[in-house]
Amino acid sequence: MFYLSLLKNKGIDREKKIEFQEKNKQDKKIIYVSLTEENEMKLKELSSNIEKLFKEDMPPKVKKVKECRKYAYYEYCYI
Repeated sequence: MFYLSLLKNKGIDREKKIEFQEKNKQDKKIIYVSLTEENEMKLKELSSNIEKLFKEDMPPKVKKVKECRKYAYYEYCYI
């Protein structure tokens, strides 16, 4: 969504697809995405939350969530 937003700000209105293959799986998954008004609002909210995090003196406390272990960048969560 972020990249679609950047393109839209440059006057390019597109719809995209994301192709990915899960680890140890044969099939590719394809997700089609478009920058709707709802998605733009969510993106602005997320951007605002990220900016607030950068302005804080200390990062928030770690929330240990079981599902996070499957995340590809899990090891970076505790740096």
